[in-house]
Amino acid sequence: MRYVPLTSAVWVLFHLALVAGLMGLLFWRFLAVRILVSVTLLQFMALRLSIDGFGHGLHEWFWISVCFWFLPTGRKGDIEAQRLGRIDFLYAFGFAPALILFFYTLSGLYKILHASVALSQGVVGGFSPSAMAVTIAQRALETSAEPMWAGVIIDMPLLGWPPYLGLYFIEVFSIAVFFRPSLHRVWGVILIGFHFGTLLFLDIVFPLHILINALFFVMSPFAPNDPGWRSMLAAVPVFGGLFRLGFGWSAKLARINSRAVSG
Repeated sequence: MRYVPLTSAVWVLFHLALVAGLMGLLFWRFLAVRILVSVTLLQFMALRLSIDGFGHGLHEWFWISVCFWFLPTGRKGDIEAQRLGRIDFLYAFGFAPALILFFYTLSGLYKILHASVALSQGVVGGFSPSAMAVTIAQRALETSAEPMWAGVIIDMPLLGWPPYLGLYFIEVFSIAVFFRPSLHRVWGVILIGFHFGTLLFLDIVFPLHILINALFFVMSPFAPNDPGWRSMLAAVPVFGGLFRLGFGWSAKLARINSRAVSG
């Protein structure tokens, strides 16, 4: 960038990114290739952000690529043939979804912190009934955008309060979902719905995040094939205990009714 014309540097970086991406697709089992993908992606991000301004759409892709450094290196057949190799692969692959969910948790905690500060100061914040409407209106004024569903919430602010608070819950407890495989798929769908919501209400697009959630959660290799709605509700953070208690009482009532009928 310093010693050659900018157009020439961009040309080189563009083709390096194509080559690194193709090598990462075909030869991912080699550590040097996985590191090359990360370094090239970091350079591409630096160039893009220096021209277009700050953005974080590619940050998750970069950190996912770093997680893949820890994948076992070697021939596929040799890795699959050994139990330790398969376990190492699952651990390394699991780093990526765990980190993604941790990012969502950090985002939720950040939102709650600011909402708590606003509440303590007596100003409109994340816990206010009009929080979503105010956020949408501010975004529209800043960008002159006209999101498709923005008017609905601005006209009826209370309609946006439940999903706004629900988003806090979804984000804050996302990291706990990593340890509850029965929730992986449904949580992935919810997170994808959240990013569709940012498009419809705020005109903010997260196509890469939708793809990431689809790959790592909706198609999670750790999720059971058919967990059942009861087990999913029982695994929900915080409220799972209440669901389990309700299921227990329901089972007891069913047994009592069964004995009464048979008697």
